[in-house]
Amino acid sequence: MIEWLLVFVAFLVMDMAYAAWAKKVAERDPLQASLYAVAIVLCSAFVTISFVKDYWTVVPAALGAFVGTWIVVRRP
Repeated sequence: MIEWLLVFVAFLVMDMAYAAWAKKVAERDPLQASLYAVAIVLCSAFVTISFVKDYWTVVPAALGAFVGTWIVVRRP
């Protein structure tokens, strides 16, 4: 259960970082874009390892992606 929560949070953070990364790339801010890219890779690695151990972690990952996108898009 803890791993499911961690996967959910990791995907939520990764999705939010991906949106921020795209914004920083569009703004041509290489340092900030690179830092967001590192966060994306680290979260992605954790989630990938979780997928290998338990295919059902796709469920909290999908929910984390949904919530992460919802938060970023709803932000003013």
